[in-house]
Amino acid sequence: MSFLDKLFGYNELANYAIALDVGTEFVKTLVFKVENGKANVLGVSRIRQSLKDMQGGSITDISGVIKNCAQSVEEACKMADVAPNKVIMGIAGELVKGNTTHVVYSRKKPEKKIDSKELKDIMRKVQEKAFGQIQNQISWETGKDNIDIRLVNAAIVDVKIDRHSVNNPVGFTGSNIKVGVYNAFAPMIYLRALETVSENLGLDLIGIAAEPYAVAKSTGLSQGQDFSAIFIDMGGGTTDIAVVRSGGLEGTKVFAIGGRAFTKRIARELNVVFETAEEMKIFYSRGDLDEKKEEKISRILNEDMKIWIAGVKMVLKEFGDNEILPNKILLCGGGTLLPEVKEFLEKDGWFDDLAFSKKPKVEHIKPKDIENVIDSTKELKDPSDITAMALANLAINIMGGDDMMGEMLRDNKIRK
Repeated sequence: MSFLDKLFGYNELANYAIALDVGTEFVKTLVFKVENGKANVLGVSRIRQSLKDMQGGSITDISGVIKNCAQSVEEACKMADVAPNKVIMGIAGELVKGNTTHVVYSRKKPEKKIDSKELKDIMRKVQEKAFGQIQNQISWETGKDNIDIRLVNAAIVDVKIDRHSVNNPVGFTGSNIKVGVYNAFAPMIYLRALETVSENLGLDLIGIAAEPYAVAKSTGLSQGQDFSAIFIDMGGGTTDIAVVRSGGLEGTKVFAIGGRAFTKRIARELNVVFETAEEMKIFYSRGDLDEKKEEKISRILNEDMKIWIAGVKMVLKEFGDNEILPNKILLCGGGTLLPEVKEFLEKDGWFDDLAFSKKPKVEHIKPKDIENVIDSTKELKDPSDITAMALANLAINIMGGDDMMGEMLRDNKIRK
């Protein structure tokens, strides 16, 4: 192959990428092309993980996960008839922490217009302060002072100059700048595992995103200050919760109960192997069991659902101590297909001691709700597809270089 051929081939692939959602139960892969500010999905694949591959959203058997990812990527590329060399990956797990920190910066020369150099300097100072705050929080929660963590995801949630909201402060004058920055941190061992996967697949890792942030940003944050919601994403190993108030992402939290816990309960109560229990759970979610079996599964799941809803309450209480919680709850993830999830969240009483102004409205996020992602395959149909689509959405700005302030945050990334 000539140099020009190689160069041509590289240019041809410049707008293509892969979104890889490495979940506890499934590896989900999307191959997409970014054009005109949208991600056009051309290939899709879903490969089931084995029980030993993942626990609680974290990789426990790296070789098994690499094998599953390779198979999934190959299938998706075959469907798309293209093999991109870039990948964006999602990260989850109980030790992935994220919240939004607001910092006020006073300018010495308020009459001078803000330029990109000054803005970058402000962002660096904001992140240094935010890093210290979150590091203290994680140390307090874990009881350990020297946590080996890295800032993996950073985004500017809101910017105000002298109390006036702006999308981009460059060119404005003013005395005080208030910046809200969302930061997600994860243990180095989680990140190294994902980096190892991408390296073994021969892919250029263009980004790692905290999955609850990806979902929230791709569904509601662009709607502006009128949008508020609670996002609940239940996968196989964890439940991820994000809270958005008035267009700003306040934070993300994770607790280690997912769909696999319900499958294990079914297997134990009915004395069947895990694979049989998983199949029964899926049939139950679809309403494909006979009435007698359906009633039996419902009784089995009821006790575990009480534990799950208690976990949701615990997380929401942390978010709602000082402010009213949004009364809209948006669901995604394969675990939320269990009818009990929506039923328990729609019941009266469970939220009485939480800061809701009225009974929350509960609904599933649909693939069509993910902004700027077009499904040309017609294969993306249920809540389990949402996270991979959200990762594709995040890749649009990364690949297009349109997110100036986000790029500044990535450049200023602080590591410990």
